[in-house]
Amino acid sequence: MAEIKAFRGLRFTDKAGSTGEVCCPPYDIISPEQKKQYLAENPHNIIRLELPKTAEDTDEAYGKARAYLNEWLDEEILKCDEKPSIYIYEMVFDALGSSY
Repeated sequence: MAEIKAFRGLRFTDKAGSTGEVCCPPYDIISPEQKKQYLAENPHNIIRLELPKTAEDTDEAYGKARAYLNEWLDEEILKCDEKPSIYIYEMVFDALGSSY
């Protein structure tokens, strides 16, 4: 049987900007131009952590993402929830003519 455990979620704080400015579509459908646009709109957009790799900087990309994550935690751009919780969400998608 699966064991479900509570954990402390990591969230953007108000210091980051609005939710619309820090969220983006899945990284694998974002073009390099779109990435630049998201980062120009808000330097704390999650794409900076999700898609750090570029053609010019493949060796150090994930180290840079880690450095940004640590910086955002230090500056309280991102913050862990105080108490462990179970987070429930619903996802709806269409596939093969049906909605799930």
